[in-house]
Amino acid sequence: MGFALPHWLPRAALEATLIVFAVVLGFLVNEWREDRDSAVEAELALSRIVVELEANLATLETAQAYHEQIGENLAGLEQQLASGELPSEGRLLDIAMSSMPQGISPPILSDVAWTYAGQTGALDQLDFELMAEVARLYSVQELGAETTWQMIAETFFFNEESFELRDVTAKVTFMRLAFVELAAQEDSLIHAYRTVLPQVRELIE
Repeated sequence: MGFALPHWLPRAALEATLIVFAVVLGFLVNEWREDRDSAVEAELALSRIVVELEANLATLETAQAYHEQIGENLAGLEQQLASGELPSEGRLLDIAMSSMPQGISPPILSDVAWTYAGQTGALDQLDFELMAEVARLYSVQELGAETTWQMIAETFFFNEESFELRDVTAKVTFMRLAFVELAAQEDSLIHAYRTVLPQVRELIE
């Protein structure tokens, strides 16, 4: 007498197969949804970063031209002090502010979109080398122009000596060199922006 399979076994095997298939399909669908959601999040984060980079670039271009002009104005002021056309003794800010027709105009640059994208991990799946370039751009922005501006503010505008009567010749020279350096750093940062920004734009076009 041969061994006979229970009549319910084929049906049970089929049901088990269907269950496994449904589970695997469920995993695949969830993975697809997660990938789709990640892609949407990455594109949204990139769009925000592009807007931020464009705004920063426009701010830099305006600030760089103005700070370069301040450097030239201070050079003229130096000549007036050296020739005796202007007295060398006075309050630094009273004398120097004539070289700054629009005030001190600090370059206010944002990194909110970039920082938020990094915290949420929205950019983890994107091209590593390009994201590294963007990261370096923000780092240079923070450690270069922003740091130099803070030095200028603390040295010349938030310093008691700047409000005291004294010989300002050396301070005017130092101020000119500081603004020349700031304008040079901003110019270098502008070139970096113009290189990186089109590459980031391509990812969302």
